[in-house]
Amino acid sequence: MSKQLKAYAISVSVKPKPVGAMKCIGRAYHGISMAESPKCAKEQVILSLLDHFKEYDGSGIKKPLINRDCITINSCKLHDDFKLVQKK
Repeated sequence: MSKQLKAYAISVSVKPKPVGAMKCIGRAYHGISMAESPKCAKEQVILSLLDHFKEYDGSGIKKPLINRDCITINSCKLHDDFKLVQKK
């Protein structure tokens, strides 16, 4: 039996600001992650940010601009107002 997904509101900061990131990109990120538990939600956000902050080097390979140590989870709370609507 699989667990039901829940919505978690997550606030994350990235320090230092990734080198090569656009000037308009800040250090704080807020979003919602659908996951079975807070631990899974945090891991999803970390993996998403690690994948997002990459750039191509001269040989066409994506290299990371940040690592896990740069990411801090500020809060991860169950988002009560968010309800899933299933179509019939």
